[in-house]
Amino acid sequence: MAGFYFEKGGKGVGFRAYVRLQGFLNVAGIGGVDITAHIALSWAEQCPNTFQGECEVKVTVHIGPLEVSQSFKASHSIGADCHAAALSTSVLQSLSLEEFCEVCP
Repeated sequence: MAGFYFEKGGKGVGFRAYVRLQGFLNVAGIGGVDITAHIALSWAEQCPNTFQGECEVKVTVHIGPLEVSQSFKASHSIGADCHAAALSTSVLQSLSLEEFCEVCP
């Protein structure tokens, strides 16, 4: 599913676009894995030179009657960061991709 919407409120005009993906794998009726990803990009009039990107991935594993879920969230600001104090600091922002990639140049 994908979409976008405009916001108009007391703080001005805003725009937000998003993509939501979901997949499920069932293993012989005994268990399965459910993965949901939500990726969004937003812009607000009060900070016109900044785009705020957000990503959330939720993984749920089902084995019989048991279920375990884990969510991962990350956000990043692109452009002049006029909301620096309001942004949450993510562990992913402090790590480089080379630390996770075995084949990176």
